[in-house]
Amino acid sequence: MVRKKITLIGSSPESWEDATQVAIEEAMETLHDIEWIEVVEQTAHVGDSGVDLYHTEIEVAFTVKRQA
Repeated sequence: MVRKKITLIGSSPESWEDATQVAIEEAMETLHDIEWIEVVEQTAHVGDSGVDLYHTEIEVAFTVKRQA
């Protein structure tokens, strides 16, 4: 079995958890057989009134399947 990992960055104005979920949902739209994710980094953009955008970088691991 072979697995591949890709890096995605999700963003949300609500929280790092929401930013993670955004990235996972996008991955699920195009990838099959996702096995795990790893949170690599969490950052935030700070505006005049505080944090206004959360970013979560994740690595997504999925099984590579050969086409017949």
